[in-house]
Amino acid sequence: RLPECLRPLRPLAFAAVAREAKSRRERDFGNQRLVTLTVAPDGWIRIEASLETLARSAVDLGAIRFSLDRGLALIDEVRLHTCTLDDGRRLAVVQGCLAARAFHAEGSPLLITHLPTSCRPRAPTPFIVPGARPGSYHLLVVRPASLRGLGGDVAWCDNKFQCTEVVSLSGLLYEVGDWEASLRAPEVRVWTLNRKLIVVAEFQNKVRGRFNELAVAWRGSFDVAATGWINFTQFCNGCQAVGYKGDFSRLWDMLDEDRSGEISSKEFSKNYGEPCCESLLQIKAE
Repeated sequence: RLPECLRPLRPLAFAAVAREAKSRRERDFGNQRLVTLTVAPDGWIRIEASLETLARSAVDLGAIRFSLDRGLALIDEVRLHTCTLDDGRRLAVVQGCLAARAFHAEGSPLLITHLPTSCRPRAPTPFIVPGARPGSYHLLVVRPASLRGLGGDVAWCDNKFQCTEVVSLSGLLYEVGDWEASLRAPEVRVWTLNRKLIVVAEFQNKVRGRFNELAVAWRGSFDVAATGWINFTQFCNGCQAVGYKGDFSRLWDMLDEDRSGEISSKEFSKNYGEPCCESLLQIKAE
């Protein structure tokens, strides 16, 4: 059981390896199989496996890795968290579950969610994650992206699967590539107020040119589920739908004023005022 200060707010499920021990006296392992570990808000770590497996196997608890901060909302209940190690390396961890959905992927990766520029993976990295059905596990890959304003994505890579499933993305842990470059990513720079006004005004004018009103665009292209807030993937999809060609990650950071990891309808529709005209030429030059 985890200490009270190290417990998640909601249950998190992880795919772990159970190694069958050939001998109790020696660290000699035979067959390996996947099991599901669940960390509950009460701190208990539970293993979903048969009694035979538990009696004869050693389970790798290193599969459990999660963050306690609020993080960035990626999609459904999935959030992205980051930390910097003492040696300067930066790690990103994904945790939470996707809502129930039907996957129809046959031989090609299926995009699940986008990643911001500051969390660009160093290289494509595969992960195995658990599903909600007993004994179900799935293959995902975290990979860099080449699109402007995006650092990468998480893709579904099962060869063939046609079923409605609830998939946990908890345990996806990867190293951010080129940490110094990620520090220069648009969403982690310190922006002047005037630059923010210019970028947001450009976006809002683009939206108004397409929908006349920001509220109409919010309901039609961004907050389609009418929850009152959107995650990063919904935001990127909405920007593409309205034809915005700017940097998605930078715009997200500017609109998320309360640093909640989500954008509310109030933040989306806020009137940020007009930029200072004397600075326009200087900012264009930058």
